[in-house]
Amino acid sequence: MVDPATCDVLNGIVTPKSPGVNRSLKDNHYKDFEPRVGLAWAPWSSRKLLLRVGGGIYHGRDAFSQNSASGQQPPFDIRPVVNQPSFSSLTPYDPATPQPPAALLVLEKSYPSPQSYQYSLGIQYELMHNTSLEVNYVGSHQIHLGRNRNINQVPASAQLGVANFVNNTDPVTGNPCDPAIPACIDPTTVRPFLGFDFINVNERAATSRYNSLQVFFNRQMSHGLQFQAAYTYSRNIATTANRDSEGRARPMQDASHPEREKAVADQDIPHSLVFNYVWQLPFFNKSTGFKRALLDGWQVNGISTFRSGRPVDVCLPNDNAGLADDPSVVCEHPDITGNPILGRSQRTISHFFNTDAFTAPALGTFGNGGRNVVRGSGINNWDLSIFKVTNIPWFGRHSGWNAAESAKIEFRAELFNVWNHTQFGDPGGTFGDPDFGVITGLGINPREIQFGLRLEF
Repeated sequence: MVDPATCDVLNGIVTPKSPGVNRSLKDNHYKDFEPRVGLAWAPWSSRKLLLRVGGGIYHGRDAFSQNSASGQQPPFDIRPVVNQPSFSSLTPYDPATPQPPAALLVLEKSYPSPQSYQYSLGIQYELMHNTSLEVNYVGSHQIHLGRNRNINQVPASAQLGVANFVNNTDPVTGNPCDPAIPACIDPTTVRPFLGFDFINVNERAATSRYNSLQVFFNRQMSHGLQFQAAYTYSRNIATTANRDSEGRARPMQDASHPEREKAVADQDIPHSLVFNYVWQLPFFNKSTGFKRALLDGWQVNGISTFRSGRPVDVCLPNDNAGLADDPSVVCEHPDITGNPILGRSQRTISHFFNTDAFTAPALGTFGNGGRNVVRGSGINNWDLSIFKVTNIPWFGRHSGWNAAESAKIEFRAELFNVWNHTQFGDPGGTFGDPDFGVITGLGINPREIQFGLRLEF
């Protein structure tokens, strides 16, 4: 990319004004075809049994932030990157002196739209009047998902020397490397595209698959009672963290082996059970006067949620592999030497998963662990609301004049996490950190209560 004869770091970089370059810097796509098909069949004359099948193709859209990176690159904007500097080595900027290599954040040229093939097969049966049960298979296959990849990654043959350089430099003297390790390599001298630091390409090359069993029970409003329950058992596998961000969100660990990114998706929730219910209290609905106004018209509503924990990625705190990259951006995984999952009775907030199952890999190498190997705490939450509606039939009437208007006052009390059940957050996932495997926060706030009063006329 850099012309060795001229040392021109802009060699190979184009702008919308460059000959033969699309104004958007990306290829146009005119074949995002989105057919949909669905079929419903009631084989019995009673129509109590219903079979459904359907499928379709869908596409995603780009956010503005995904394209804004194209205006933040050389020659308009240069981002120099300095590895392991000492404070005394920092000097005022002088354009006449050699500058540190710059970073690039770019989009893949072809950049197809994310595409999803979605399909389902289900059966619905009417158990009794106003009551039905559904069992469905729902699946999808996604292609052209976004992933971030550094195409200027340090070669594997130089990783040990670079790891020695970035991890063992004396912060006071600036003397690099541990002399006991034979190799000591400045990463700026071995990158494939000299003159640049990381070159992050947001490319549409990742995939994911989702398969689920979904059961739905529905009791429509009858005699003042409505009830619904939905259970989902699912599995979501992806080859990316699914972040279409030019800001290098969750780039892959090893740009040379993207297949190693395959793991449960960040959104994978194996079990989810949700109830919702409405009960219009039947008491005192035939009363009159003050008693009816005070005791009639009450309604109780609720949503109860039970859900598995989300995946948690375990990352090393330093650049152990020798990528010369920011460990807070690139998640390098440790070695896994045992089962990291603890039984339910063994989990505590200070030891939520088996931290002893992880070890640091040899310097200059990648760990054998993958993405999202442990899970956080699940959810057991109840939200409740109580409504009271009071009619005001005399509203709008005055002496000598009757507007024949009516109104009602609605009082509501809403209680979130009504039982004040502690909903823990995710455990720490940074290997070697004091909070590794420790839950230090909440996933859902403690009980909250709010009241409201509304006049409707």
